[in-house]
Amino acid sequence: MVTTTPETITEKERRYGIGYRPISRVSSETKRLTDESIFTPEKEEIVIERRISVPKHTEKAPTAKVEPKNEVATITSLSIKSKALLGLYVGIAFVLSIIVAITGIIIGNTQKEVGAVESQVKTMSTIVRVQEAQLDELSSDSYIEQSAQANGMVDTSVDGTVTLVPTYENESYSSSTNVFDAFCDWFSGVIGG
Repeated sequence: MVTTTPETITEKERRYGIGYRPISRVSSETKRLTDESIFTPEKEEIVIERRISVPKHTEKAPTAKVEPKNEVATITSLSIKSKALLGLYVGIAFVLSIIVAITGIIIGNTQKEVGAVESQVKTMSTIVRVQEAQLDELSSDSYIEQSAQANGMVDTSVDGTVTLVPTYENESYSSSTNVFDAFCDWFSGVIGG
């Protein structure tokens, strides 16, 4: 059985995780190395250097010594899939912010309409309270008695009895049947109905 060590693995095998040798001849350590590197592609790195320098002035002598700064920034480029996901995320965030803004505008307009309806309800409830007070005054017993006396009515304190006289005669109904009714009665008796 042939085993390989990590030193004998080619650069392609490390980079892409592709085993060019049969699996049965690869040791467990080599297999582990190739399995770990299968799903981890290399990232491209771009190094940007920015140097800031201060020009020397010949006219005045500087009081403090100024040293130039060296800043090194590392930028990793994004894959197309990452860029698409980032664009999708920004698009969804933009749409949601527009929806929130529209909802705020609609709620503001609705609150104005509700305020107008509330003022109308207050006005109508005031009118209803005034009319209820007038109805209570007109339906009081003292007002009714005063109005009756003003129209010439007299208070009767004696209870009278009234005898009801019938104005029509009681009706009497007679039942008359024909031959068909007799046949139906006989037939229902035969079948048990």
